Amino acid sequence: MNPEPLYFTALPETLQHMVIKSGMTAAEISRSLGRTSGYLATMLNDKRTPRLDLFVSIAQACGYTVQMHGHGETFFLADREFMGSNADAYPDSRVFAITNRDVEPTEPFGAPEEPPAISREPIDWSSIPEETEEEFAQRDPLGYAEYRKEMDQLAEEAIRLEERIGNLRRQVMESMISGLQDS
Repeated sequence: MNPEPLYFTALPETLQHMVIKSGMTAAEISRSLGRTSGYLATMLNDKRTPRLDLFVSIAQACGYTVQMHGHGETFFLADREFMGSNADAYPDSRVFAITNRDVEPTEPFGAPEEPPAISREPIDWSSIPEETEEEFAQRDPLGYAEYRKEMDQLAEEAIRLEERIGNLRRQVMESMISGLQDS
């Protein structure tokens, strides 16, 4: 009996596969993550490997779960958005492991006083504070650089459009004046 073949792929190619299978565009997924529309496409084109928390968020946005298996246990990884208010007990965590049994942390991590029960309550978005540009830049320098690049491109495009509108207005005015002079 021959074992099933194993297939290996780099993480950026796996992300590309998940995006394609999701039926969404990279821009739609980027925006659903609160990033600029070009963020994920740039990451995929540059073949960059995201941090674990971002990988989990992208996987979830594409309809996938990220799992860890070992020692007879399975853990599902989830981001803060999926966890909702349960994430509040762990303000420094970006990724959470969900399993069907209580896990006792060992030194040096220490245990929180009492972890909250998992809830499927909807997320109260009004309780999440708005992030300033400066906070965004500190939290995610690469994402912020991509955001600034896109904003600069949009500003340049707006200037070009304003110039074009000005030129069209001049042409219309010149045409009107020419028509008046001819009559």
